[in-house]
Amino acid sequence: MKQLKIILLSKYLLYFFLLFTVIIAIVRIYVIKKESVYDKSETNFTLTVKNVKRKDRETIIFNGKENLISYYEDFPYNVGDILNIKGNLLRVKKNTIPNLFNYNEYLQSKGIYYELIISEIKVVKKNNNILNTIRKNIEDRISRIPHSEYLYAFILGDTSYFSNEIKEKYQYNGLTYLLSISSFQVMIIIKILEKLLLKYKLKKKYRLLIIISFLIIYMFLTNGIIGVLRSSLCYILSEILKYFKIRYRYINILLIVCSVLILLNPYYIINIGFQYSFIISYFICKKRRIIKGSYIRKMFMVSLIANIACLPISIYYNFEFNFISIFLSIIFVPIINYFLFFLAIIVFFFPIIG
Repeated sequence: MKQLKIILLSKYLLYFFLLFTVIIAIVRIYVIKKESVYDKSETNFTLTVKNVKRKDRETIIFNGKENLISYYEDFPYNVGDILNIKGNLLRVKKNTIPNLFNYNEYLQSKGIYYELIISEIKVVKKNNNILNTIRKNIEDRISRIPHSEYLYAFILGDTSYFSNEIKEKYQYNGLTYLLSISSFQVMIIIKILEKLLLKYKLKKKYRLLIIISFLIIYMFLTNGIIGVLRSSLCYILSEILKYFKIRYRYINILLIVCSVLILLNPYYIINIGFQYSFIISYFICKKRRIIKGSYIRKMFMVSLIANIACLPISIYYNFEFNFISIFLSIIFVPIINYFLFFLAIIVFFFPIIG
């Protein structure tokens, strides 16, 4: 316990640990290049449906010896179904134009090295996992509601249903991050749960257990998107430490979660969502002393810190930066967090007002 307290309070030790994990990740990605466990000549596969995105042509992620991606029109199966598939493996192409979005690296970050070209499908076993069933029911409900792309984004954290035109408008105005579930929205959900559980006068350890269980399920339902992953893990770790009365600094919790996630998946270091999420959170945490005053001033300072922090990333990936986004954030962050997010939840339960 004493060693744990020393680690949690030693920022230099945690900075070193983070640097070490980043170096290890770089070596694992660019030096020790992992190869697929599949042989390209394989044509028969027993796979579990891991994720389905039903937009235009459907994108399916399968889980077998490793993940495979496939594209299929009118895919009639659901997450959790086990299928026997005949088809051919196609190596995911690498970038031919430098400095553009690297789709190959993006897929490898999800453990995908091959695209599966499907020729025949047979059902081995239908899904009987309760969490997969819950996600399927949520997706089916959302799909029947007008403007469902916003519900997919704010409830399941899936922004793939937005048109390219809408995404480009948000990107041009530097507001793309508003389309993802933020830590603020996760904290709103946690606060609502805490209020509800307090009414039943449950002991603190039971309240904590219920909230942690909910967050673990929610991480699964949102396919572990970075915003939900970071905020949920930071909350879980900080609340456990608080329960056992172990002193800690929140910024150290952030460093620990960041380091552990990179150890688990080295490709996170080249994931733009991961970079934005942790860098912005880190700088807001470091500069929280100057975030004070009126609501407008606080919003402006948070927006200014966030935009300055992510300036190098935005220029590197987008080759441009819109300085007006600092002021647009002041207008649109409250609209998203306090208005559209709650509306999305209400419309989910009462689709008639969609």
